[in-house]
Amino acid sequence: MNVTFTGVIHSDDFAVVLDGLRHWLGAPALDGRQRLSGEQVTFEDGRVELICSRSFNSRGSGPDFLIEGTVFDDLDPALHFLAALRTAYAGVEVDLEYGELDADGTATGEVLDVP
Repeated sequence: MNVTFTGVIHSDDFAVVLDGLRHWLGAPALDGRQRLSGEQVTFEDGRVELICSRSFNSRGSGPDFLIEGTVFDDLDPALHFLAALRTAYAGVEVDLEYGELDADGTATGEVLDVP
C-alpha cells in the first residue's frame, strides 16, 4: 500500500519553504528551480517523491506553495512521516490531505486530512 498526498504550505517565502523541506526530508542539499510560474522543488528517493511549487491561493492573500506526491510505505508510517511536515514548519500553516493507493496506483478510499 502507498499513500498519496496533496497540500498547501501557507508561506510566500521560498527560503522558508525550502528550509522546511530540507529539514523534513533530511536532504540538506535540496535545491529549487525558478520556473515561469515561480519557484519549484522536486524530490525523489526510495521512500517519497514530491513536487512543491508556488501558486496563488483561493483566499486572495498572496502566493502559497502547493505540495503533492507519494509516500511508498504502509499507512501508519506514512501518516507519521506526513505529520512531521507540520513540525518542520513551526509558525507556518500547513494543510495536508492523503489517500491510500493499491499496488496498481489506484485510490482505495476517500481523501482525508492528515492528523
